[in-house]
Amino acid sequence: MIPWVVVAAGLGMAWGLDEVSKPTPTLVHTPIGRRPSGPEWRLEHQPYAWPRTESGRRSFTRYLARKLIEQELLPPQAVALFIAHTARETGYGSAVWWNNFGNEKQYWKGPWFNLAGQPYIAFETPEHGLAHAVNRIRRQWPRPFAKMLAGDLTWYGDLGIAGYYENGRTSPPSRHTAETIGPTQAEYNGTVEHVRRLLRT
Repeated sequence: MIPWVVVAAGLGMAWGLDEVSKPTPTLVHTPIGRRPSGPEWRLEHQPYAWPRTESGRRSFTRYLARKLIEQELLPPQAVALFIAHTARETGYGSAVWWNNFGNEKQYWKGPWFNLAGQPYIAFETPEHGLAHAVNRIRRQWPRPFAKMLAGDLTWYGDLGIAGYYENGRTSPPSRHTAETIGPTQAEYNGTVEHVRRLLRT
């Protein structure tokens, strides 16, 4: 069996991977609910962003594929499926603030940033943010996650039905049913096909 790191290196050379980033200010280390009085709270942090072009989307998908494989976060058959999920969350990487690839709000006493008046989790590195995004779904929604690992596109609809859009914090856990999630699932299927094309070309 070829080690994943070797596979990732090969993919990197074949794809000509690149990455685009913008400098960001220092992280705000404060518990949620204790907002600093200084300008940090009002500052909209610059995103780790890819251009809103087809080449930018290609760069984003290849970058995530490399990171997912290098970190051994997902098996090959699940990589495109997770990238498609992340592409929908971030507009193909056009807005990834503080390496928060899952757009997850802050419910913990750790580094955070302000976005549209809401606190979101901030991660020191892209690797940390991506690992958290994968492991959050693995931990909180294990059944849809298992379907994704098997390469089953319907994991995404199941994720919504299981309460992903409500962050699992409402009762009942979701306002979605198999019927209402249908259009979202169809859009996601199209995103997966687009991601696969970007990874091939």
